Amino acid sequence: MNDIIKEKLKALPDKPGVYLMKDSFGNIIYVGKAKILKNRVRSYFIKNTGHNNKVLKMIENIFDLNWIVTDSEMEALILECNLIKRHSPKYNILLKDDKNFPYIKITTSEEFPRILMTRRVDSKKDKFFGPYVSSYAVKNVIELLRKTYGIRSCNRDLTTGKKVRECLNYHIKQCACPCMGYISKEEYGLRIKEIIAFLEGKTSDIIKKLTLDMQKASDELKFELAGEIRDRIMHINAISEKQKISVPANSDMDIIGLCEEGNTVSLALMFIRNGKMLGSKNMFFPNTDNREELIEEFLKQFYDAFSYIPKEIIIPVELSERELLEKFLSEKKEGKVELITPKKGKKKELLKLAESNASEGLKQRKTSKFENGLTELKELLKLPVIPRRIEVYDISNTGGEDIVGFMTVFENGLPAPGEYRKFKIKYLEYQDDYGAMYEVIYRRLMHHIEDKIKFEEGEDPDKLKFLKLPDLIFVDGGMNHVKVGKNAVKMAELSVDVFGLVKDNKHKTRDITDEFYEYQCYKHRAAFNLVSRMQDETHNQAVKFHHHLRTNNLLKSELLRIEGLGEKTREKLFKEFGTLDNIKNATLDELCKVVNKPLAQRIIEFYKK
Repeated sequence: MNDIIKEKLKALPDKPGVYLMKDSFGNIIYVGKAKILKNRVRSYFIKNTGHNNKVLKMIENIFDLNWIVTDSEMEALILECNLIKRHSPKYNILLKDDKNFPYIKITTSEEFPRILMTRRVDSKKDKFFGPYVSSYAVKNVIELLRKTYGIRSCNRDLTTGKKVRECLNYHIKQCACPCMGYISKEEYGLRIKEIIAFLEGKTSDIIKKLTLDMQKASDELKFELAGEIRDRIMHINAISEKQKISVPANSDMDIIGLCEEGNTVSLALMFIRNGKMLGSKNMFFPNTDNREELIEEFLKQFYDAFSYIPKEIIIPVELSERELLEKFLSEKKEGKVELITPKKGKKKELLKLAESNASEGLKQRKTSKFENGLTELKELLKLPVIPRRIEVYDISNTGGEDIVGFMTVFENGLPAPGEYRKFKIKYLEYQDDYGAMYEVIYRRLMHHIEDKIKFEEGEDPDKLKFLKLPDLIFVDGGMNHVKVGKNAVKMAELSVDVFGLVKDNKHKTRDITDEFYEYQCYKHRAAFNLVSRMQDETHNQAVKFHHHLRTNNLLKSELLRIEGLGEKTREKLFKEFGTLDNIKNATLDELCKVVNKPLAQRIIEFYKK
């Protein structure tokens, strides 16, 4: 414990609030709330208090601490949630998968409603059903309902009264075409009511309608149509059967089950709406040996960001702060929410089912080849956490020209192409692999700092391409590459582990290295196979990007062979037309908007040859 912390511990107040632990770089590594700040914060620094390994590791890294006093424990809880969301502290239990679950939305606010998939309950005028676990299943149900009832899928404004041409869906009998007035508002509304009844679990109505349609098609000898309707009936029956569960018809609850094994906790979340099981979602966390803390953090973070909170949440442990959390959730819902830990009966059976799902999820995760590799990496490199997000960097060039960097991203061992980033080297005029590697990593980390500021100012995180930080960075290269990578991290005043991937004389992965020695990774087969795939993918992407850039530059340079056309004119042409093909296909008049007529004629003649 340093002198800064000693002095601050003396100044802690006897009031509720939030405390923020910081490392030597000033990064917030933990956020917590307390009913009495003085008692809670001091407890971290009392010896022999039975802290688990994760807490002990955190305490080792605490360099400074701050706190914010609040008027009540409820205010402290809300502030804690907001600060965890903003800073994603390293030692807090975090929900890595922050994607919202899919819902079915019926736009009842419109004269002729549509059926859509959405991930946000964002309107009180429309009807929402869910949440569902599988977006694929939601899309299938929506497509089935559209086809069965002829519901429009377009976003045309039908309030103007203007008629437009029928779309393809009308001609293939998948839309009733309200835009042309082929169906009345009343008839369309009846169809929407039937769909709502189906989504509320009243499937007998839609089955009855389809059965009549099937019989009619059969009577008219339209056997192909009758067969299609029969398949729809089977599909609906299958969906309904999957959702059946023995609970009261109007039940509205979530059930949380836990299963622990080794360093991992599996959490299964089951959704029941209107007495029907909508699915189960598995999530995984580091095992802190504190089930109560995990459930409390999950309830705060998940339902703070979730679009819908049910009336009842079944949980596997009694919570010391149950009343406070119920109040927090009830205020979010604007209605009563109960946290229930059942001892017997149907709800206890549902809890056992959720725990069984959590156990099954853990088994599936354990058997994953990527999970084994990630676990071996954590142990081999002595990382504080399993590296869920890994970034790999490579530099590619030809004799010092067209130097580029490429960043690949692997989440839970799998490539995440949507997270890949390309870098053109800006600050080097000659071949320098070390300088290029430093530039790429430093620029990437500075982009993160910029994005973090934008996020704190309220910008949408989905639009911030560098907001996420990796748990681990690999550079394609040896000890000196690792040194420049670590220097870049240090200059950005961040904390990320950096290692190198060394190749043999056949250009294949040989080992992992830091700036001092190699780790003999080949002795750890799962980890070695994983990093080999990562290095190959990164190298291939970097070469592909370099080739693409070089080809573009060579194509651009062919314009310079035209008499009277220099660098500045070439740039003007590309600014106006975008691509070389567009320049080749431009008319004389179009070219004359950028260059004089004689030069425009020479460009046309050049490409005619």
